[in-house]
Amino acid sequence: MVEKSEDILGIKPFGEVLSTITKESIDIVKKFLETVCKPGAEEFGFIISDNIRVWRLNNIINIINKSNDKFEFDGENIQLKQIHPKLINKIFEYGSLESDDEVQNYWASLIGSSLDEYPTDDNVIYFEILKQLTRTELY
Repeated sequence: MVEKSEDILGIKPFGEVLSTITKESIDIVKKFLETVCKPGAEEFGFIISDNIRVWRLNNIINIINKSNDKFEFDGENIQLKQIHPKLINKIFEYGSLESDDEVQNYWASLIGSSLDEYPTDDNVIYFEILKQLTRTELY
């Protein structure tokens, strides 16, 4: 068990959410391949799932890095805020599918604007809009 002092930024729950999202994504790909390519699904599915997992993880890492400048600091006092698990789960699930830098900035901004001392899922409406927009529509 990780003590609070070892998880200063409180990102351990995000890692657990990421693990769940990755597993669910892999299961979806595997089921798809079993339907459309039954003979080679098992072997080919695992190769693709590993590549997709790494690609999505890299996208999530980029979004998190881009969101770092969205955190507010008040002089010497760091105001640690949190984001509602329901919302970060959705952001990771859909944001991880975006590899475009500018689109990732939008996802990072959604993280930044959703941080609160008392997290709610109020920004789900913005998530629903963002997930539907294409790169062209965002510009």
